Order: sequence, then structure tokens, then C-alpha cells
Amino acid sequence: MLKQSLFFTFSSFLVAGVAYAEYAPAPTYTIGDRYEYTCEKRECQIVWTVAAVDDKTVTFTAGVNQDREFTMYRIYVGRSAKWDDRPREDDWGTAEIEGDLTPLFPLTPGKKIVFTRKTTEAAGDFTQKTQCTVNDMTSLTVPAGTFSVYPIVCVINDRRTITFHHSPAVGFYVRSEDIRPNRNPVIRELTKFSKAQ
Repeated sequence: MLKQSLFFTFSSFLVAGVAYAEYAPAPTYTIGDRYEYTCEKRECQIVWTVAAVDDKTVTFTAGVNQDREFTMYRIYVGRSAKWDDRPREDDWGTAEIEGDLTPLFPLTPGKKIVFTRKTTEAAGDFTQKTQCTVNDMTSLTVPAGTFSVYPIVCVINDRRTITFHHSPAVGFYVRSEDIRPNRNPVIRELTKFSKAQ
């Protein structure tokens, strides 16, 4: 069962000469919002476009040809709740988040959420115990520009760490780092974004 958190801090501080409140509200999405990222392959391009929105999830089309589709929980944007990589028959799945979960937003430094993500996918069924912690706001430069961000550090099964650098100005993350034992880190950075009118 999801619990709504109604308490957040209104005190402010300075980052890169700009005053920000010590919280970031839940982002809003509009059909047609578009985010473009680099990825680990030199010529790879990741393009995500908002295709549908409801009170719990946001659905994106993806790929240069927009031939993939995935859905994310709004409380935990960054990991898919459902995905369908249409060109590949072996890349599909669904996920459920279980636990007495307080929404991740509004973001406040030091906030933690703990939950279990259970997936059913082409490769099998998996259970991922996850703890996410919101770190202090900082400044980060990516190809799309310099942004004030909240790093959200998610540790999965005590082995894998994914960090999402969420920008309140963008309403999404501008960089992600996926680190797993015995693998090269997977890093994605925002190159361009646009908000639908």
C-alpha cells in the first residue's frame, strides 16, 4: 500500500548562486515531453518521449524510431514497471513494487525508501530488494547544460548501485550511473530535452 507523505521542508539554501527550497516536488509530465541521452556505445542515442500519463505511472516510447515502449512508476522514475522492446522478442517484462512505500517525491536530502521490486520477464523471474537515498543537492554538468540536481542513490540486493541525478528544472534525471560487480559502469547523460506545450 502506498502512503502519501504530506510533509516537506520549506527552508532554502544556495547552489551555484541560486536559492532552492530543500525539497523537490513530484515532476509533472505532458504527452510529447522528450528526453535524449548518451549511452555506453559510442554511436548510441537514447530518445524517450512521454506517450501516456496517469496518477501512478508514466509511459514512454523509446529508441530512434520510437519502436519500444516502457512504463515507470511515478514514485520511482528510473526503473521500469513494464517494458516491451518490440524489435526483440526476448526483451519484455513487468515489475511490481511491494512494501509499505512512501513516495520518493517530494525529494528531501536524507530521505530513504526501501522496497522490493519483483519482475517477470523473458529471462525469468527476479526479486530485487532496493534502498534509495536522496543526497544533498549539488551542481552537475552534462551535454545538455549545467543543472542543480539531487543524487538519488539506489542499492539493489546489496550488489548493484544505480544513481539518478534528478534535476527539478528538467523534471527528470540528467545523468544515471549503473554500477555492477565485474562489469563496466553504464552511464547515461542528458543531451537535449523539450517540454510539450
